[in-house]
Amino acid sequence: MKFSITLSLCLVSMLTFAQISGVVVDGATGEPIVGALIQWHATEITTSTNFEGQYTIEKPSGATMLMASAPQFSMVHKSVISRSGTINFELISQQD
Repeated sequence: MKFSITLSLCLVSMLTFAQISGVVVDGATGEPIVGALIQWHATEITTSTNFEGQYTIEKPSGATMLMASAPQFSMVHKSVISRSGTINFELISQQD
């Protein structure tokens, strides 16, 4: 009984959330952007990139638009159809 409850909870969790990961780089230089903000549109679900510009974020059910931003760079929006996978971002400097 305990096993079936645990298995059921795991399956519900898998149906509700998935993971998206990727890298955020400077579109002009290809250098990773440290501390870039990644957020699902119209949610409070966010994360930031590490020292290699990499991120991983949970994808809630129904979320379709992922945004990346960083100081002095223009925000980029990407449509996400898949439940999991890799979404990379190239941000463009606002000073260019």
